[in-house]
Amino acid sequence: MKLPVRNFIIGMSFLIWQFNVYYLANAADREFVYKSGNKCDPFMPLVSTEGHIRPEAYGESVASDLDLEGIIWDPSEKSVAIINGKLLKEQDRAFNIQVLSIKKTSVIVQKEGNVIVLNLKTKGGEKEYE
Repeated sequence: MKLPVRNFIIGMSFLIWQFNVYYLANAADREFVYKSGNKCDPFMPLVSTEGHIRPEAYGESVASDLDLEGIIWDPSEKSVAIINGKLLKEQDRAFNIQVLSIKKTSVIVQKEGNVIVLNLKTKGGEKEYE
């Protein structure tokens, strides 16, 4: 191998080695940020330690136009949810959603193929529904 070619290869190897050393040395300073794009974070558990569905695990943009205003709870499964001012029972469809289940403090709906949990809002840190 000719000397200029050998020197070029050695020089490029050294530059690549320097870049890797610098890059790896600064890798600890960089924080990884997961960009979900308003989709479910695959690293977040979907169920809490108490066994409840975590609504924050679902994308915000899908549910941003839905407002759970109240629930008329009936243990005999005839409960009614008030979503965006409309009274809806289980399996009803409105606003491009289908109501799947109505619980005492939340409603599970399906919109655009996504399952969304709508929770009753709290006021001043205290639950309004108790």
